[in-house]
Formats: sequence, structure tokens, C-alpha cells
Amino acid sequence: MRIIKLPLFIIGLSLTLSGCSFISIDSDDGFTVTWIQKDYDPAYSEPVRKILEIDRHVKKGSMPTYDGETPVKSGTYSTTYTFKGWTPELKPVTEDIEYEAVFDGTLNRYTVTWYDDELHQLKEEIYDYGQIPVFGDDPIKENDAEYTYTFLGWAKSIDGEIISEFEKVTRDTMYFARYERLTNSYTVKWVNYDDTLLGEETYFYGETPTYKLATPYRAGNDIVDNYPFIG
Repeated sequence: MRIIKLPLFIIGLSLTLSGCSFISIDSDDGFTVTWIQKDYDPAYSEPVRKILEIDRHVKKGSMPTYDGETPVKSGTYSTTYTFKGWTPELKPVTEDIEYEAVFDGTLNRYTVTWYDDELHQLKEEIYDYGQIPVFGDDPIKENDAEYTYTFLGWAKSIDGEIISEFEKVTRDTMYFARYERLTNSYTVKWVNYDDTLLGEETYFYGETPTYKLATPYRAGNDIVDNYPFIG
């Protein structure tokens, strides 16, 4: 008499035929649990499937366990990903099964900083990815003796072109105030000894005034014939 091992699909049957016996055997090899991660690559139309771990011969009824390193998903400018768990929910093994890593996505936040044209920080704020920053009222630069300043707008660099509007936030960003600078002008009055106005002229800051009018005159009296102009 010889013993024949039957395929799995008839395991559990015990039959006796003429000349041979069929017996039940324990050929439960267990199940396969596969742990995967799907990443989206712009180069491919479908997600890229990555196998993280394969557990073979897992006994029926046992809880699957993942023994590899914590799955990591690369972030983007917009989002940071944190491992959350697995889908479907873990349960005792009853069949071959595949578990996929699940991630929580958090919208990234970036710093927007505004400076004046001398690199003094005017303001700093945190914005979510995709928001449009707002500064508020136009920054005022105090005039000085030499110049008057008029705000023109904002640029992406200290000497860059003025932009028409702020951009959506996609990374840490700096903006720089740009001003028109006009040299101040001043009025110079020429006054005679008796406070009568001889004339007046306008000069820019730093220019040296020059008297171009008639030589000032002061009449004399019984004691002095006249008073010569000395400056």
C-alpha cells in the first residue's frame, strides 16, 4: 500500500479506494501578508507601488505585524506627510492580504518678511502654502534734510523691479520697499540791512547760493556820506 498526498483543494477528505488509502494531512503553509506604499510620481500616470515587507507563512488567526522601518513619504512644497497607519484595518489573518501605508498631510507654512530699502525689517508673518500675503498700509520713510521719499511699491530684491501684486506663498519669501528719492530744494532770500527783500532764489540741497542781483546800497547821513557794501 502506498500513501498519496493530495492537492490542497481536496485536503480534509479521507477516502479508501481499491488498492490505496487517502488520508488527511496538515499542509497549512499559512498566508502571505504584504506591506506596501504608493507614491505619486509626476513621471507616471499611475501611483508607483513600493513593497515595504512581505511576511510569508503567517498562521491563520494570528495578528499581522509590520517589522520594518516606519514608512516615509516625501513631502512637497505644499504638504508634509506623517505616517498614520495601515489600510485596511489590521485583523487576524484568514487569507493572503495586502496592507497599504496611510499618511496624514499637513499644509506647509512659510515665513514672509518685509524690509525697507536699508534692510531694516518692517514686518514678518507666517502664511499657509497658497495664501497671498498682505502688508497693509504703505510703509513711510521719513524725509531728511537732503531727500523727500515717496513709496513706489515692492520688489523681490533690494534693487529689483517693482511687482504689481504679491504672489501666492510657496516658500519663505522676502519683499523690499522701493522709494522714489527727490532732492529737496530750499529758498534763499537776500535781505538788505533794513530787512527789505532784495530778491530770492531756489537752490537744491548742497548747492552753494550765489548773489546775482544789484549791489545792496545804504544811503549815508550827516555823519557818513554812504555805507559801502562789504558782503
